[in-house]
Amino acid sequence: MPHKRTRQGASSDSYGNDAPNKRRALIEAAVELMSRRGYRGTSLKQIAKELGISEPALYHYFDSKEEMLFTIYIDTLNLSLEKVRGIGQSDGSPEEKLRRVIAEFTRVVTENKMFVIFFREKDELSPKNWKRITRGEREFVGAIRDIITDGIKDGTFKELPPTVLTFGILGMVAWVYRWFRPDGPLNRDQLIDVFSEMIIDGVRKA
Repeated sequence: MPHKRTRQGASSDSYGNDAPNKRRALIEAAVELMSRRGYRGTSLKQIAKELGISEPALYHYFDSKEEMLFTIYIDTLNLSLEKVRGIGQSDGSPEEKLRRVIAEFTRVVTENKMFVIFFREKDELSPKNWKRITRGEREFVGAIRDIITDGIKDGTFKELPPTVLTFGILGMVAWVYRWFRPDGPLNRDQLIDVFSEMIIDGVRKA
């Protein structure tokens, strides 16, 4: 059973009106540690130490480590949904929108360490929170699938299963968190160009 305390029982450290900023700082510290050590390899004591506060004081902001993990998942999902919703509702052809999806998703995955956690720690969530994140993931996938479906309908893209294409694209881009390095042979923009050409050439109808 995970260690859990109520926020009312936190220590008497001074919080003032800085709680939202402190919560954000704690999440940033958790992302940094969990992305390197994993969820199970990171303790609340280590997270508190990063900010120079006591472990009991941390419980003023979060009831448990799992709540912190869920917050990271919500933040990551909201960032992804904001990007894809904006693209889906914008002007432009399906091909232009798909190129933007590829570019934006590649960019956020390579720029944000929280995606490292998002892609590997989902099974650490409670069943209730797991289901909530899954619903958001389905919305994200559905928004991209709609763009591909529009491209199939207007004759831009090949008549291939849009769901399979969507998962194929997301799988390829998501995996960059495992191997991309900013100081590697390709910078981020060059990587986006490669992905865009591979994917668009693969789905575009000749």
